[in-house]
Amino acid sequence: MSAQRYFVFSDIHLTVPCAWSAFRDHEALGACLEHLAGLPQHTVILAGDTFDFLLLADYEGFDPARSADRMAAILDHPASAPVLAGLRALVRRGHRLALLAGNHDPEVLQTSVRKLFGARVGLTELELGGDVLLHEPPGLPPVHGRRIDAGQQFGFVVHGDRWDVANYIDRTAFRRAAEAGEKFRLPPGSRLVYRILRKLKHERRDWVDQVKPEIESVLPLLLYLDWPLVWDILKKDYLLTANLLCGRLRARLGWVNLGDAGPPRGGPNVPEELDAFVEALRDALPEAERDDLLRTLAGAEVLAPPRPRPGAATLADHAGFWRWLLRAWLMRSRRRSRFFAEDADDELSDVFAPSLPPGLDLLVAGHTHGPRHVAGTPTYLNSGTWTPVGPLPDDEIEAVIDELERGKLPTAESPRTLVEITAGTALTAKLRMWRGGGLV
Repeated sequence: MSAQRYFVFSDIHLTVPCAWSAFRDHEALGACLEHLAGLPQHTVILAGDTFDFLLLADYEGFDPARSADRMAAILDHPASAPVLAGLRALVRRGHRLALLAGNHDPEVLQTSVRKLFGARVGLTELELGGDVLLHEPPGLPPVHGRRIDAGQQFGFVVHGDRWDVANYIDRTAFRRAAEAGEKFRLPPGSRLVYRILRKLKHERRDWVDQVKPEIESVLPLLLYLDWPLVWDILKKDYLLTANLLCGRLRARLGWVNLGDAGPPRGGPNVPEELDAFVEALRDALPEAERDDLLRTLAGAEVLAPPRPRPGAATLADHAGFWRWLLRAWLMRSRRRSRFFAEDADDELSDVFAPSLPPGLDLLVAGHTHGPRHVAGTPTYLNSGTWTPVGPLPDDEIEAVIDELERGKLPTAESPRTLVEITAGTALTAKLRMWRGGGLV
């Protein structure tokens, strides 16, 4: 029996082009798909966040009645034509195609959306592969995706949001809601995108998307950029009142008198999310600076300290409450950067082990936007992204703050990465890149 080949793409984020959309490689991706169409038979797996519904201008949450129209708006936009042409070429030449869901496009789990996409590329819904239940670890959420077998070995292809508490979407619960025509409350990370990040990017802060922040490390940045908006979202979406946040900060600082903060309230996920935020703030600064600045935040409640008046302070000072918030985000983001060496651990490899079955040989994921190939048990590869991403500059923090204050960050390139899997007598995989009109 001949070996089977698979090509895995993730985090393309195809959407209706707008001021805040990140994907710009329509022509390059179309050319890559056309190239793959000319190869011997294989399967292309689109492993989640292929589309970005969250960035549509009218998106304010999942609405089952509007999903198909939203998908049609993305697919039928002229900018998407090269990508659709490449997908049609794959199908026309006999290759198989699977479309998995991500946290930016859970709508592709919905039957109406899958039928529409299949019709556009030349497949029936049954011919189009999708997410299936792969593993149910005892006492933990299930793992969904695509299984690949080779001899005595097996591997999983997943999106990766399963291991991101702020972005995880339960596929079974979502499908149930979608098919019943019921709305589904998206996770905090999704609401962060369409309620805050979309607005900030619209205000020409494109670099916010470039570094793909996570909720626990991005909050200092968001509070810096738009304090009133973020406090409103924290209260509505995270149920974090000023009293609750400040009380937790005071407790973390070891203050005996918690004032009127009271015990944590608001829902079962609040303590974990709030603790992550507090730890992000504490960990971002040298120990000698923590207490005074955390006291300032804990005492700020809803009203932040006034920003310096023009001429009253300069960016060179890089001190005080506002500079501290930005420094906190910069320092934490640098430490959590997904742009180290490709063989370095990342946010997923740190936590996925307890959720995987014994004997798993290969895990291929996306979600983090950072290409990876990490040896181990299982071998872990991350397919990266096709949107511009890059590390924060290594310059002195003061210099980086100056640039960010001006709305600038060096323009990054798209990694244009994918994973090639060969399933023969054994299971092997490698990271590939689309460069200069070919795969390298």
